[in-house]
Amino acid sequence: MLADYSWRAFAGLERAVRSGTTPVEDVHGMQNFDYYQRHPAEQRLFASTQSSISARQSSLIAEAYPFEVFQTVVDVSGARGYLLEHLLRCNRH
Repeated sequence: MLADYSWRAFAGLERAVRSGTTPVEDVHGMQNFDYYQRHPAEQRLFASTQSSISARQSSLIAEAYPFEVFQTVVDVSGARGYLLEHLLRCNRH
């Protein structure tokens, strides 16, 4: 489920690509996280959605990619750490 905020941003995707800005900037006049700071209910919906996607896909990513070739892997901005958890489980050193 996408919030109205997201649908409007997606509608501005082509214009943003052509102009070099982001859809959120074009449609809402501010950066993504600035918008979420001003709209906490939508931020919670976004975070919940991202966690749900990550929970379902992390094991598939960890199993499909040869992460064992790396000595260090960083899960940047991992809200719940699902991907990192699955990487560690699948690639014990």
